[in-house]
Amino acid sequence: MMSFSNLSNASTQPSFINFPPQFPMPIIRQPQIADIVVYSSALVLNTDEPLEIVAEKAITESYENLLSFSIRPLCGKLKPKTSVELPCIVALKGEAVDLDIIEKNRQGLDLIFVVDMSGSMGSGKIELVKITMEFVITLLKNFDRVSVIGFSDSAFIYCPLTVMNEQGKVKITQIINTLGPTGGTHIECGVRAALHMLADRKVCNQLTSILLLSDGCDNNTRSVNQRIQVAIDEFKPRIKDSYRMHTFGYGKDHDSVVMNLMADLTNGNFYYIENEASVTDAFANCMGEIFALLASNVQVSLTTKACEVPFKLSKVYSNTGDTVFGMSNVFFSDEKDSVFVLEFEAIQENLVGQKIVPVEAVATFTLKNGEKARKNAVLELFIVGNDEEIKKDEKVLLEYYRVKGAESLKQVMKFADAGKFEEAKEAARISEEEISNSQVANNIKIQALIKDLRDSQKRSESKKSWNSGGRAQVTSIQSSHFNQIAMSNCMTYQMPMQCAYTVSSNAYMSSKSAPANYSQSNPLSLNIPPPIMSQNPSLNSVPNNSGFIPPQVPSPPQVFPSFAQPYMQNPLNFHVPPMPYQQASNNASIPSVFGPQVQVINQVHRPEIPINLNPHQQLPPKNNS
Repeated sequence: MMSFSNLSNASTQPSFINFPPQFPMPIIRQPQIADIVVYSSALVLNTDEPLEIVAEKAITESYENLLSFSIRPLCGKLKPKTSVELPCIVALKGEAVDLDIIEKNRQGLDLIFVVDMSGSMGSGKIELVKITMEFVITLLKNFDRVSVIGFSDSAFIYCPLTVMNEQGKVKITQIINTLGPTGGTHIECGVRAALHMLADRKVCNQLTSILLLSDGCDNNTRSVNQRIQVAIDEFKPRIKDSYRMHTFGYGKDHDSVVMNLMADLTNGNFYYIENEASVTDAFANCMGEIFALLASNVQVSLTTKACEVPFKLSKVYSNTGDTVFGMSNVFFSDEKDSVFVLEFEAIQENLVGQKIVPVEAVATFTLKNGEKARKNAVLELFIVGNDEEIKKDEKVLLEYYRVKGAESLKQVMKFADAGKFEEAKEAARISEEEISNSQVANNIKIQALIKDLRDSQKRSESKKSWNSGGRAQVTSIQSSHFNQIAMSNCMTYQMPMQCAYTVSSNAYMSSKSAPANYSQSNPLSLNIPPPIMSQNPSLNSVPNNSGFIPPQVPSPPQVFPSFAQPYMQNPLNFHVPPMPYQQASNNASIPSVFGPQVQVINQVHRPEIPINLNPHQQLPPKNNS
């Protein structure tokens, strides 16, 4: 076996590469990055930098006490002589905790970027990827580690897991600035390199995530799904701790099927980046989830109990459809709900006044500190007289229509994938009409769902619209609504930590060289309520040559912890080392990621720092003004 650390002395020399510039651009000060390793399964990737695990501080009480588990029926009372269809929810809720406390007490993270560097990532996409990677680096601390892997026809390891102290951030930033598009797309190779690194690392951090970013399809699309699944299964026994793979699909040409598969197999999320404005929200939502995690690996088991009233469990809205199913991860200030339906036969009058317990639920999960926990809940119903008023629980009704709409979106995908576009549109239309006439139709989350059902009819009206981003969009929003997860194209499920990171991300992006048509987030298209302007003036008008105002944070809640304050007070003053910068005139142009050429605006001057330059590369002219 070859060792990653002594490749220069190996009998079989690995290939080292220097990527050419991705497209004609103003001169950029680039460090010379040596020892970029072409991935091979023969490597031993155990050169991760040593890490002293930071002991977690007690928040206020045990993590288990910050979670509550319950069953809620649509109505807690039943009347005699009537048959009833009764929707119920099982709810696992994370208590609200101050965001600064979450940030100060968060766990260490091992993060691997797996970046598509194929030729299709030109035209500005790789530049957006680099800016968002730089933003993620600003969120990390000296107990986090980062590795960068690029893939095109092969996979390239730019660095092992590197501690994110000041020196490590400079190193990773320099690596990010060398990334450029070339070659084809071999997704499996990039995935294998990342999994191999996790399997071989000497020490594991408390959290582990892979962020895979791609805009295209694998060179061999017919077998890629199977090959990816084989790779994940192959490394499963070798990777000691759990990990999540979050995938980001850029533009209309990426393979949403395989991107969603990778996320599903690893309990991660698939984020669809339809346009430039989606980028900041996608990464803010992803990092917010990683850092605010409270409970993972959630499994729920429903058991029916014999009682005086005949009934049956007729439907379970879950990822399996069975009485044993998984639920999405739960975060601080968050709640995840699954829905099931009971059908009761007509109740005898002599049972009035009695209580029945038809269902028991057990939830098992892993807490953020690695401990296993278990909670129980029972469904209690009371039989009352016909003259008693029965009130419906609006929360249960909301979740019932949420999952019904999400199932309809799944039907849309099934029909459209089979080329049955009329059936797909009709399934969405029927669901839209039913939910629009419901008692919760005015709820903001239901309004977002109705809009997405309407939009899915346009996305699935033809093969062209379905293959040109339609499938990716519907896949993303279906997952968002079903799993109650915030996506860049469905922000209604954002939690406070994600809101705070959205502020930081938008401020950071607005300070970088972005295309002039970098569109503002449209509240309707992103499924968020009309923004409430912050009282902080810097949020409403970040200094910017173009006059661009970052998308506002959805409200409620308007929560900005202290770690986000530097971005709000001065978005150009970040807590990371100065980065190499591009020197360009305001009328320079770069290709837009999703459209025609646009103007480069808002060139930000950053203080110069000593870096190792390529001796054949010219320095930008010094500005003496």
